Amino acid sequence: MRIRARLSLLWQGPIGRALMAVSSPANLLTLHYVYFIATCLISSIIFYLTSTPWKSVAYVDAIFLCVSAMTGAGLNTVDLSTLNTFQQVLLFILLILGSAIFVSLAVLMVRKRAFEEKSRGVSEERKSARASIVDMQMQNAESGESSAHELDDQNCKPRPMPPWMYKRSLQSSLLRAKSHGMWMTIKLPLPIR
Repeated sequence: MRIRARLSLLWQGPIGRALMAVSSPANLLTLHYVYFIATCLISSIIFYLTSTPWKSVAYVDAIFLCVSAMTGAGLNTVDLSTLNTFQQVLLFILLILGSAIFVSLAVLMVRKRAFEEKSRGVSEERKSARASIVDMQMQNAESGESSAHELDDQNCKPRPMPPWMYKRSLQSSLLRAKSHGMWMTIKLPLPIR
């Protein structure tokens, strides 16, 4: 517990403030960069340490091979047939982890999760709003104070058409015309006086 408290104080101290001032906000692009850089660095260390004749592959070659495999470039500075089986499998796994399909799928899953979280909050707000409307209707029905017009607004039932709109729909005329040997009906609205 003391270590965690010291780390939180260090993060809130001058070092943490300096890091926050220099670093960009954690958005999807930043996470993408961190994913590629961290995966390449960790895998290059593993690749370097697992060479069968010790130090048969230089660390610069190991990091170049790992970045090349992760980005799908396919460049190499070492003959791949001289690598051991574990190193070849590691390069194959890096090819899969850095492929466009895997990265796009990961982005899609992150965005789907964020959308579900956002929509969960919206649906909870709507449920609470519906519950409050029902409570208001129950209170109004018990007290007998509400009018039928208010209940129609709260239930979201369609209201009857106002008389002026009904009059306009009756005033619109139908025009039948013969065009290219076929009868067609054209509805022409008349201006309201």
